[in-house]
Amino acid sequence: MRNSIVLLVAATLFAGCAVVKINHDATDSVEHAGGDEKGKELANRACSKARAVRAEVVSTVQKDAGAPNEKTRYITTFRCIY
Repeated sequence: MRNSIVLLVAATLFAGCAVVKINHDATDSVEHAGGDEKGKELANRACSKARAVRAEVVSTVQKDAGAPNEKTRYITTFRCIY
């Protein structure tokens, strides 16, 4: 039972991983799979957790241009509007 719980937690952490980073210039970044729309959705979700009204997306760039399509990661930079 304990092993299955540990496995479930580990799978949850690695399956849909998006990392939010707080930058020094009053913006935040989220690294994710997907494109512009997914980045905007994740930015809005992060800002709503911070009790902001919405997110303003500054940019979405591809992290590694040489990666195959199914492995492509993007970085969306945004700021929360309060």
